[in-house]
Formats: sequence, structure tokens, C-alpha cells
Amino acid sequence: MEDRIEDLLQGRCWVIDILPRQVSKESGGQYFAVEEYFLHNDQFDAVKKKHIHIVLKLNCYYPISLDQEYVVNPSPGHVAEAMRKRDVSIFIGDALIVSSLDALHLTVYHADENILELVRSIACSEGMFVWKPAGC
Repeated sequence: MEDRIEDLLQGRCWVIDILPRQVSKESGGQYFAVEEYFLHNDQFDAVKKKHIHIVLKLNCYYPISLDQEYVVNPSPGHVAEAMRKRDVSIFIGDALIVSSLDALHLTVYHADENILELVRSIACSEGMFVWKPAGC
């Protein structure tokens, strides 16, 4: 299982984020102050809820499994609880979504065009954006 995760992490990736594109180092804005605000206020719970909704909506179209668990299509409550309590690697078809406990984004690895199109639509429905980070 760990080898599979490592292989997927080496592939193409996209970010599902609260921002519509990557912030450049020269932006002059307050990225870190804004990130800190979102991470340590009620807004973080709202963002995490969006992450959970995205994964659960994707599960309507594709089977999912979590980390080292061998259960396919765990209950929505189990998925939500795992995403709220720990870092989770979520397998969706041949793709991988990484949910970090303390991050404002999800990272999608190795998604084919069908999954990526669905991810974009669902992320948009949750008020989030999908973009390809530099170097990925």
C-alpha cells in the first residue's frame, strides 16, 4: 500500500484550494497572515467541511478507500471523522487525494481527465478552486 501511495505521489498533481491560483513569492500581499487567520478561526472548520463534502460527493461516482484500510466505500461518517482527526490518503479510482489535518487545501494526484473534470465541478459547487501548482 505504501508503495502505491509513493508511486501516486510522483505523478501529476492538482490542488483544491480556497484561492483560485498559486500565490507568487513576489505578490506583496499578506498570504501568510491570511492563511494564519483561516487556520485558527471558525473559517477552518468551514473549509474542512468543504473538503469532506468534496470527497463524499466524489464517492457518489467512484469507490473510495482510506489509507491502509481495506474497506471500500466506508461510511460517510467514518470518512468525515477521519478527515477531521488526521492526515488521510484517499484512493478514488486510480487517483489519490491527500487531506492534511492542518491544511486549507486538498492535493489530487494522478487523476485522469474524467476524475479531474468531476473534481473541478464539485470543488466549484463548494466555492473552491482547482489549479496545477508549479513543479507538479
